[in-house]
Amino acid sequence: MAEQIAMAKLIIAAIYILVAVVFGIISKKINESKGYYGGFWWGFFLGWVGLIVVALKDDNRRSYRYESESERSSYDSALSSYASEKSARVQLNMNNGSWRCRACGRVNASYVTSCLCGLNQKENEKPREENWKCLVCGRENSKLHKTCVCGATKAGKLPKEAERAAAPVQISAADEIAKFKQLLDSGAITEEEYEAKKKQLLKL
Repeated sequence: MAEQIAMAKLIIAAIYILVAVVFGIISKKINESKGYYGGFWWGFFLGWVGLIVVALKDDNRRSYRYESESERSSYDSALSSYASEKSARVQLNMNNGSWRCRACGRVNASYVTSCLCGLNQKENEKPREENWKCLVCGRENSKLHKTCVCGATKAGKLPKEAERAAAPVQISAADEIAKFKQLLDSGAITEEEYEAKKKQLLKL
C-alpha cells in the first residue's frame, strides 16, 4: 500500500513538472514576442497567473515601429546622413595615409603595421596573385599552390624524378637482338629475317 502511494506521488509530481514546463515555454514565447528577454519562470512557477502577467505586459518593440511616414522618412534620413559621414571619415583617413585591409575591409591608421584580421601592411600592398595555368599539362591551379598535381612548378619545370620518368626509355641493341632471338626460337620469324635485323641493329 505504501509503495502504491509513493508511486502515485511520483506520477503526480512528474505530471506537475511537465505541465509547469509547458506553461514556462508558452510564457517565454509570449514574453519574447513582446520584446522582453526570458519569461520561462513566470509560467513555470505561477502557471495561468504567470501567463496572464506576461500577456498583459506592454509591447517593448515600439522602437522598431514607426508612428507615421514622417517618422520613417526622418529615420531613413538619419541613416543616410550617418552613412555619408562615415564614408567621409573613411576617405579623410585614407587621404591621411591610412590603408584599407583587402582581406576584411577594415581601415587602419598609417602607424598600424598589421590589421586585426592578421594581414600586415606589406602583404596588403602586394598585388593579388591570380590562378595560374600549368605549362606542362595545362591544368588550372589555385594561386595558393606553388606546384601542379603533375609536379611542375609555375615556370613549367619538372622535378628530377618526373623528368627521368618522362624521358624516353633507351633500349640497347643487345636487348633488341635478344627479343628477335626469342621470335626466331618460337618460329615467328625466319633465320634470314633474324640475321637481317641483327645486322641492322649492330650496324654491320
